[in-house]
Amino acid sequence: MSLFLQAQIMLQSFLSNINIVQGILLITLVYLLVKFRKNATNFLLIGVLVLFLLTEIFTRIAVAHDKNYGPIYNISITVHSLLWFRILLVNINKTNLFTFIAVPYVIFAVVDMFYIESPDHFLIYTFVVGALIYLALFLRENMYQLKNENFEFISSNENLLLCTPLLLFITTSAITGFNDSELFDITVVGNIPLYKLVNTFGNIFYYGLINVYIYRVNKLQYAQ
Repeated sequence: MSLFLQAQIMLQSFLSNINIVQGILLITLVYLLVKFRKNATNFLLIGVLVLFLLTEIFTRIAVAHDKNYGPIYNISITVHSLLWFRILLVNINKTNLFTFIAVPYVIFAVVDMFYIESPDHFLIYTFVVGALIYLALFLRENMYQLKNENFEFISSNENLLLCTPLLLFITTSAITGFNDSELFDITVVGNIPLYKLVNTFGNIFYYGLINVYIYRVNKLQYAQ
C-alpha cells in the first residue's frame, strides 16, 4: 500500500472519529482559511492549527501501529510555544527578540527531552517553561501599555488574540506541573477524568477566542 493511500485512509478514519475538540479545530481552520487575510499573524495562526491537526493525525497513526506517540506530542508542544512567542512578538512589534527567546527555549527542550525527562513521555518541564515565558511576555507588555494609558491596545483584537493560549497554558501547567499522577486519576461528573475535563474546557476556550478574533478582524475590515 502506497504512503499516499495510507495517509488518505488515516485521514478518513480521523474525520469519521473526531471528538468535540477535534471538530472545533477543523471548523476553526476552515473558518480562518475562508476569511484569510495576508499578514504574519494569520500565517502563524494557520501554522498553529495545522500543527494541532497533524499532531492528532500522526498520533492516530502511532496508536494504530502500537507506537509510542510521546515524541509527537513533545515536538508539538515545543513548536506550539514557539509559534505563540512569535505571534505575541509580531503583534507588539518586537520580533527582534524572537531569536533570543526561541534558541534558549529549544535548547532547554532538547536537554529536557533527553537528559531530564524522556522523549516517550509528556515533557512537563518544557511545557511549563514555555507557558511561563509566554505569560511573562504577555504580562510585561500589558503592564507597559497600562502604565502608558494605552487602553486602545488593551481592548484591541490583537490583545484578544494574545489572550488565547493563556487558559490552556495555565490549566495544563496546573494539572501537570506538580508531576502528581493522582491528579490524572481524579474523576469528576460522569466519571470524566479531571485532566480530560480541564483540557477540553481549555481547548474550547482556545479555539473560541481564535474564532472571535477572526470574526472581529473581518468585521472591522468590511466596515472600513
